[in-house]
Amino acid sequence: MRLFGILLIVANLLAGAAFVYFATQNWKGRQTIHAAALRHILLLQGLPFEPPPGAPEGFDPEDETPFVVTMAGGDATKTVSKKLLEAYFAANTAAASAAVGEPTAGPSIPLATNAPVTNQLAEVKRVQKLIKDELAKDTLAPAAKQALLRGWLLYQAENYPMRELLLRLTSPTTDKGQNKTEEQIKADVATLEQILDSRFNAVLNPPQPLAPVPPEGLPDLKQFADALQALRDDFDRLTDELTPIQNEFEKLRGELATLQANQAPDDQQEAKRNQIQAKIDQLRAKQPALQAKQAEIIKKQVEFAEAIQRYEVLQNKAFDDREGLSQDQIERRMRLAHLLIHLDRDGAWQKRVMVIVGLRRYVKAVSAQVLRLSLMTQHVDRVIPIENAVFHRTIIELQQKAIQNAARAQGVAAEKAKLIEQKIVADDAVNRRQTQLKELTDQLNKVKAEVDDMLVRQTAIEQQLFEVQREVALTLEDVYRLEDLLRAMERERYGLPPTK
Repeated sequence: MRLFGILLIVANLLAGAAFVYFATQNWKGRQTIHAAALRHILLLQGLPFEPPPGAPEGFDPEDETPFVVTMAGGDATKTVSKKLLEAYFAANTAAASAAVGEPTAGPSIPLATNAPVTNQLAEVKRVQKLIKDELAKDTLAPAAKQALLRGWLLYQAENYPMRELLLRLTSPTTDKGQNKTEEQIKADVATLEQILDSRFNAVLNPPQPLAPVPPEGLPDLKQFADALQALRDDFDRLTDELTPIQNEFEKLRGELATLQANQAPDDQQEAKRNQIQAKIDQLRAKQPALQAKQAEIIKKQVEFAEAIQRYEVLQNKAFDDREGLSQDQIERRMRLAHLLIHLDRDGAWQKRVMVIVGLRRYVKAVSAQVLRLSLMTQHVDRVIPIENAVFHRTIIELQQKAIQNAARAQGVAAEKAKLIEQKIVADDAVNRRQTQLKELTDQLNKVKAEVDDMLVRQTAIEQQLFEVQREVALTLEDVYRLEDLLRAMERERYGLPPTK
């Protein structure tokens, strides 16, 4: 009995050890299966959007963190180990690579990494910190900041006006084609940073539902569309009527040119020429009415285009008002996926975004953006014919102005030719007068020289004459003195009284 009891005890111990062993193996297998299922669900659904209420972000000293994920059968995980997340990120992400962007997008910073995060908001905060730290560098020039913001924001546009705004803000030139000054680039960078911050805030801030904007002042697009279709039909009909008229006009002009080239026209050819000229005059009389109708249709198309633009501006007002807000949790999640996906086109970053938001939401966000880009393309395709019509009208106006200016230029050129001819004649007359003046001047100078010479000789003669006159005066004075002396001597000899 004692031996049997000992054997029984040994058998029980062996059975208990076997049970413990198999139970441990079963637990390990269940853990492995549970981890594989969790990784599969995470790959499809992504990480939890935010940590549970009151839970700290990151891992605790035991390398665990609250991690609530609904599994099959309605069960939910409570925590996850750091090792499992590290393995999940290492298996499904790649190391950061060089940024692949537009050739004009400028520099960028690597956003991808293998480091695990515990929820999607933690990834958004990590990326926001990287971006803010990069933009806060003092060594970064405004143009470099503008290039960085272009790469982060250009593909975030969800409608055509926003994309047009981003292209204008990130362009190095103004609308007139002039290079922007440093102050203008700084102002654009500040606006771009506000737009980027609003997109991050729309994800980080709790949802705030908004009341719908009343559609006051919105035009009836269906009525405008019907009017536009009628105008286009009328425009096509008028074009079809104008085309054969223009063809016949060109044909008649060719026949008229052929007849005019004949050097010896007879009466029959002259009558035919007059007939063709009359038809041309009739066709010319019809063309202004058709062109006026065509211009009226183009004007109405332009008015319709302006109405569509006003409608789009008012239609996008609600989106602009809630640029930094989300209406519900679903929109908040979609904004997060849209923000992360379109921050960078780097392959490593796209893999990390797939791991963060899950493949299902990643595909939805990409499909939604594809639809938005298709709508932008349709908008551009719709505007192109209208702008072509405006361009055609502008070309017609410019052609008319060019013809008027050409006629005016021809008149001015003819008048200028006449004035030039008159100037040439006047210049010839002036040259002749200048030649005559030169001859007269030479003669005058010659006469002056002769007169000066004669004056010199006259001065010498006058000097000689003055000397002669002086000598004559002295001689006469001696004669008068001798006469007086003679007269006095005679009176004295003959006893006559002296004269007083």
